[in-house]
Amino acid sequence: MKLVIGAHYEPAYMLTRHVDFLTKALVRTQRGVNAGDEVEWIRGNGWCSATRHNNVVNEALGWGADYICFFDPDQVASHDIFLRLLAWARQGMPVVGALY
Repeated sequence: MKLVIGAHYEPAYMLTRHVDFLTKALVRTQRGVNAGDEVEWIRGNGWCSATRHNNVVNEALGWGADYICFFDPDQVASHDIFLRLLAWARQGMPVVGALY
């Protein structure tokens, strides 16, 4: 299973708490994935947020991602969030979504 974690941000807008969260979450995720699972981080590029989102999707599809998780710079969650998303995917859940 291949999971892409993507963000559509410009570095000037990255919140310190978000960067701290991502660092810890990505380390935990890399240590906890099952054999054969892959996790990739992609930062979207472009002049607006829609273009950056599309950039993440295009790169993820080119990499062969099964799932894409957008995690924006104003979001913080538990450090095991990506492992929990992979667990949902293993149970056959095609989409997990949230609005804020």
